Amino acid sequence: MKIKTKLENCYGISSLDYEFDFSQKKVFCVYASNGVMKTSFAKTFMDLSKNQDSKDLIDKDKTTVREIKKDGVDLRSEEIFVVESYNKKYKSDKIPKLLVNQELKEKFDKEYVAIEDLMNHFLESIEELSGLKPEAIKSEICQVFCQGENGKFLESLLELENEVLEGENYWYQNIKYSSVFNDKTKDSLEDQTFLDNLETYVQKYNELLEGSSFFKKGIFNHTQASDVATQLDKNGFFGAEHSVVLNGKDEQIKTKGELEKIITDEKNQILKNKDLEEEFNKLDGILKKNIKLKGFREYLSANPQIISELSNLESFKAKLWKSYFKKVEENFKNLISKFNHSKAVIKKMQKEASGEKGKWHKVIEEFNDKFSVPFTLYVDNQEDVMLNSSLPTVRFEFNKTDVGEEELLEALSQGELRALYILNILFEVEARKNNPCLFIVDDIADSFDYKNKYAIIEYLREISRIDGFYMIILTHNFDFHRSVYGRLDTGREHVLTAIKTNGSIKLEVERYQKNPLNIWRTSLDQPAMLLASIPMVRNLFEYSGKDKDKDEITKFLHIKDGTKELTIDKLKELYGKLFDQDIVNNIKSSGKFYDLLVQECDQIDENQGQLENKIILSICIRLKAEEYMISKINDDDFVNKIRGNQTFKLFQEYKKKFSENTSIKILERVNLMTPENIHLNSFMYEPILDMSSNELIKLYEKVKDL
Repeated sequence: MKIKTKLENCYGISSLDYEFDFSQKKVFCVYASNGVMKTSFAKTFMDLSKNQDSKDLIDKDKTTVREIKKDGVDLRSEEIFVVESYNKKYKSDKIPKLLVNQELKEKFDKEYVAIEDLMNHFLESIEELSGLKPEAIKSEICQVFCQGENGKFLESLLELENEVLEGENYWYQNIKYSSVFNDKTKDSLEDQTFLDNLETYVQKYNELLEGSSFFKKGIFNHTQASDVATQLDKNGFFGAEHSVVLNGKDEQIKTKGELEKIITDEKNQILKNKDLEEEFNKLDGILKKNIKLKGFREYLSANPQIISELSNLESFKAKLWKSYFKKVEENFKNLISKFNHSKAVIKKMQKEASGEKGKWHKVIEEFNDKFSVPFTLYVDNQEDVMLNSSLPTVRFEFNKTDVGEEELLEALSQGELRALYILNILFEVEARKNNPCLFIVDDIADSFDYKNKYAIIEYLREISRIDGFYMIILTHNFDFHRSVYGRLDTGREHVLTAIKTNGSIKLEVERYQKNPLNIWRTSLDQPAMLLASIPMVRNLFEYSGKDKDKDEITKFLHIKDGTKELTIDKLKELYGKLFDQDIVNNIKSSGKFYDLLVQECDQIDENQGQLENKIILSICIRLKAEEYMISKINDDDFVNKIRGNQTFKLFQEYKKKFSENTSIKILERVNLMTPENIHLNSFMYEPILDMSSNELIKLYEKVKDL
């Protein structure tokens, strides 16, 4: 695979044209000093992953070019994942995928789809009866029969199974739920004046019902009577020449029509009673005040038999639903039967899901094994995530106490917060397996301690071995850079350094992929490497116990008597005490050491960020600074008594005598920037590489001006 990248005016990158060839190795390591290109490069790829345009934040009028192609074709957004240095708010949305056992999920879905098909058919069959849409039906049924506990729809039907299938018939199948209970009627049905008048109406209605020889309150009303007439006729009762004799009447009723006429006459005698109609008109008068209730008034006029039910709304709602269920009894029975059968199967699957250890657990176990953090995490609703596609509720155990994420974030250190971020990245990586992906990794180990930093390197190594995964790892930390390419076996051509010139970025093969000190030792014919080796040789004399030789070569690093007269021949003599003579004989330089040093430093520009150039700049800066301070202090006795830490002691004395001098700031920077470059880091050179050569060049020019 090859990734061809051509960028212009992308977040400070004025131009970058490079082809990453992954045909031999799957990882590129790019070392870039701070401010060179690292974050801009990562942000540009982040834009592509989100299908967003890139731009230049400073000069917004510049034309931006972003061409990123994979084997000649535009790289797709889903094939990119940018790992930011740190993003506290980042949460992988792939966690549900990692929790799912696909085989178990498919079994559950198959079982649930069968239930859902029957449920949809059932809901459709009562949609017209109730006047509500399926989702509203489910919600209302849960409200009426489960105290509003959503998600208990099927359970509530199951509770009603015997009552609907084996109980009495229900008589409100022709009353639309939506006509009685809706947003317009809600306030009126709860209005105290309306309720007071309704109570009077119901009392009168019950009195008339008690006086009927045909109907009995709470036992047999006109609706039930109509149903009896229908059922008798439907079952051939009158066709078989049977007859009915009603209580209090002598004549025999031989047809359905005769029976229905008697029922209607008896019903009208009650509902059209003058006193009852007067109470109804009072109710109607209250409803008339709201023009929005016109439809409701008309509905009550057409169905006066339901008015008495309004005194107990919850009971009436339940009667309506049970009437609908009875009307579609076959569909109700099929749904309940399937749900009953599936309950045991689903319960078993939920138990399996709860104990399932999938990819989620694998990621956590590996993380806990590699990282030192005071927390573990788990999913509180694992079976719901696995089977019902719910979002996971992640909980943490912190110092043996169960806490939520917000509490945890307040308790963790910065390093631990970064580790939590890494864990989210690992979930994302795991979820992307089996799909091609280019990872852009932006200084992911920044601010970690060494144990966790090497844990990250170990993860990067494992990721690099996954089929279809490729990485471009960016860092400004040379120590991390070297560790990564050393452990990931990238190959020399994949270890790059970024060089910036007027905003343009060039990626070149990293020069020092092994110990640079060994390269210098075998390249002493090059003046910069010859001079940069002085601190290394000085340390070797010190570690070997050769104090006299150490003192001699120290004169090349500090202004001593005769320092400016020291020759390259003297340097060769000292080198000959450590190195093979053949190596020393290759030294072509001659003349005075100091002159060669200044000559080499004067020709270094900001694009020459090689380690040896930074070392000789540091040496020359310090020598010139010391020379300046010695001349100003003008006290040979003080200078000759200095036995160590010479630059710092000269500076302290200089400050005493010239406290108001503007050169103090320059000399302070000399003390800050150069000592480690010359002494402490002779064998630990990574911090010197991380330092900008441009800063050293600026300091060199200022010291020369002194």
